[in-house]
Formats: sequence, structure tokens, C-alpha cells
Amino acid sequence: DGEVPSHLSSRDFFAKCDRVLAPGGCLIVNLFNGPEGSKQRRRIEDVALNLEAAVGLVTTFPVEFPVNVVLAARKERTDGFGDQEDPRFTRKELKTAGRELSKELGFEWDAGDMLMKAYWVETDGGASFKERPAGLSLNPLSGFVNRMGTTMSDEWVEENNKEVYY
Repeated sequence: DGEVPSHLSSRDFFAKCDRVLAPGGCLIVNLFNGPEGSKQRRRIEDVALNLEAAVGLVTTFPVEFPVNVVLAARKERTDGFGDQEDPRFTRKELKTAGRELSKELGFEWDAGDMLMKAYWVETDGGASFKERPAGLSLNPLSGFVNRMGTTMSDEWVEENNKEVYY
């Protein structure tokens, strides 16, 4: 069922990883995705909370097929470089860096297109889990905001006959 051993996604484990990360470094986690309310989505939320508490602010990335979601926690830099208030990259910065990397490495696909779909995770100090488009300001009263993020749609699950654990 895609269960990650709990000791590999605990706050303690992530704190140990953080100790060996360079300032500005990222810890990347790839997890199975699921629709709202599923065991998989609750697991993603728990891992995001643990990552933020142990390493730093979290960004999520949808994978081309919504079976997985990638979480990246970035350790704060200590050299005064960049935006110290929010060290996460915006969608524009990610898109530019991804395109440059694709060209440099001769990819047949554009990594910038995938990276520009990033979401910043907001946890309100561990009390909640919300995703919003990286670097974009949206009206928090808009119903559109609540439909955004990496959550697998129920329609996709039904169309692809996927098993979901609730």
C-alpha cells in the first residue's frame, strides 16, 4: 500500500538529516499521493509537518501522473544571501532554473514546466496544512484557493481504477 516506514519520516529522522545538510540545502521526499481525506494524503500532511519542524519551509511538487507528490524542505541559509524571510523559490525561479538545467543536461523534456507547478506549504505552526502556488498572492477568500494543490482528484482515481485507503 506504499507505506513508508515511520522511522524514515519521523521528526527525529529529519532532524538527523538536517544536521548534515549544508545551509540552503534541500531534503527531498517522494510519497504516494491520494485524494482528500485518504490515508495517503494524511501521511503527506504529517510528513510535511515533520519536515518543516526539523528542516525548514516545505514546497510540494505534483508529479506528471498524480500517483506521487514530491516534498522539498529547504534549510535556511546563514550567509545572508537571498530572501531570509521566505527562502523558498518562486515558480518563476524554479521554471528558469529547470529550463537551464534541462538544456545543460540535454533532457528531451523541460524540467521548468514541471517545476513551475510548485506549491508552498503553510502549516500555521503545525496546526494545519494548506498549499498555495509558490510565490503567488491569491485572495484567501476565493474558493479557487481551496481547490489548488497536489491532492489527487477523485475523478482521476475513478477513471484509472486506483485503490485508495481511507
